[in-house]
Amino acid sequence: MKLIRDRVNLYVEQNDKFKGFYLCICLHQPLKEETVTKNRLLSLVLGCACEKYKTQTSLNTALAECDGAQLRIESVKKGDRIILQLLIAAPKGSEEEQFRLLSEVVNKPYLKADDFAVSRKKHLKNLIENKIADKKHYALDRCIELMFEKTGFGIDGDGILGDLCGIKDLYGYYRSLFENSKIDVFVLGNMSPERAEELFNKYFPEMKSIEIKSGKAAASEYKKVIERTEGDRAKLCIGVDMGEGSRFEKMVFNEFFGVGGSSRLFEKVREENGLCYYISSTFYSLYNAMFIQAGIDEKDLEKTIGIISKQLEIPPTEEEIKRAKRSAADSLRIIEDYPTALMDFYLTQGIFEDGVSVEEAIEKIEQVEKITLRPKISVVYLLGGEKIDG
Repeated sequence: MKLIRDRVNLYVEQNDKFKGFYLCICLHQPLKEETVTKNRLLSLVLGCACEKYKTQTSLNTALAECDGAQLRIESVKKGDRIILQLLIAAPKGSEEEQFRLLSEVVNKPYLKADDFAVSRKKHLKNLIENKIADKKHYALDRCIELMFEKTGFGIDGDGILGDLCGIKDLYGYYRSLFENSKIDVFVLGNMSPERAEELFNKYFPEMKSIEIKSGKAAASEYKKVIERTEGDRAKLCIGVDMGEGSRFEKMVFNEFFGVGGSSRLFEKVREENGLCYYISSTFYSLYNAMFIQAGIDEKDLEKTIGIISKQLEIPPTEEEIKRAKRSAADSLRIIEDYPTALMDFYLTQGIFEDGVSVEEAIEKIEQVEKITLRPKISVVYLLGGEKIDG
């Protein structure tokens, strides 16, 4: 992936192994309560129409004529940032047309009349209200919110229900967002960096970039929260503050600790003690936190927490480190075959501002010889069913 620094960060991955051509524009903003709902609503409205294609049908027709191009617009929470991603993908051979179509959507969105916002507000309202239906994911979101409730990390990326009705002048907000965001552009496919830069300058001549520094999450005190919903199986999420140390060392730690059927969590909690019907962990580098998720019987909560806390304190063996390094490196090698995963990797590295490539990340993982971390449980969140006795 080649980075060309101009008014924006233009990343070009030139190769012919991808089946199609991918063009993606990412607008970064700090994650704030007063703007998060507008950003989420924008992701639902922007792909509906633009000044040239004033209806959803006419825009879909233009995409179909561009060799069946697909337009995907998302509002993605990454750490304490919210990123508006506008991606267009199509088979090889229609690259310049993809630049032109995306420029129509990005530069001249059809937002002034607010024609689409009403229906999209209803859709977003339903989405927010029904999030609890996916109890496992809801438990993770609530654990993150509780662990980082005084920072941008703790804000729900889907927005705040009470703010929806009051959103006005979506176009004015979008123009402000467009003019004041840090911007990353990704070009992935069989195109030279020179040609990519030429087309970018042709179709996006007015883009500007304002650097936005990412703040660090404030350390939070240990807390335990139990909330209830219908159902008899409880969802547990434990937020672990990873403390000081290299993020690559933390990636290795997570691999041996909670990933896969041979992980320490799986062996000690599920196999030896039979406490959970599933358990795993995920390291979120931008949060500097590992989140352990499990399905448990609520009566086993304290015993489960005790075993996990103890296992966090026991250093890994040489064999655990060796196996974890191999697994972590393999996971990184795979993403080079998937355009969207590759874009996501470089978005994250851009936030860290150290420009680490996939190959350099693998090298840093392979250099980890020992684990000296001192991870600590910060939040325990349980989404239980009806209250039980005992």
